[in-house]
Amino acid sequence: MINQLLLYILLIMLFPVKEFFSQIDSTVKKVQIRLPTYEGEPIEKLSKFAPIYKDKIYLFADFDNVATRDERVNLNRTKFIPVYLINNRNKKYSFTGYEMENLQQVYRKNDTSWVRTQRGIPMWCGTSYDWIAIIKPKEFYKVLKYFSDEGDDQIVRYTFFNTDVVISNAGFAKVNMEKVEKAKYDRIALQISSPKFLIEII
Repeated sequence: MINQLLLYILLIMLFPVKEFFSQIDSTVKKVQIRLPTYEGEPIEKLSKFAPIYKDKIYLFADFDNVATRDERVNLNRTKFIPVYLINNRNKKYSFTGYEMENLQQVYRKNDTSWVRTQRGIPMWCGTSYDWIAIIKPKEFYKVLKYFSDEGDDQIVRYTFFNTDVVISNAGFAKVNMEKVEKAKYDRIALQISSPKFLIEII
């Protein structure tokens, strides 16, 4: 297990994930593979409580509308919060299902640092590579993020790591510190951490 972790860290340092997926994207375009595409909706359809910031791409977390994934069926009791990626710029923005996992909840540890609260869950069959979301100018895209119902109340917000998307507004949520510890060493942590952190793990 340790050897595999070291190899993984080495590969990340020598061959950044972003470059890897940019090469995949280039190959897709060359061979004209059509990926399933999900598009945004006009900003006018946003909740009246969502702020509109000029010339920015940013997140808005709707803490007032946390709910179960499907209340009609009432089988899945897991709570989710709607997080809106709002593109109020003049150019389109896109990301894959794999990259969407980098949209993460963080809690305020102190006045200067925010820490991830949930570890990334690997996709079970590779389907995350098989779709892309395209958000045109003046559109938004809604993502449902897991919202814990166990732990201590903390101030949280949402960050789309490794992007220029502006962080979300803050609100209160329950944070399980055991899950915080597990998140420190998962795939996402290895991608977003500093070289100093990776060296310490080695």
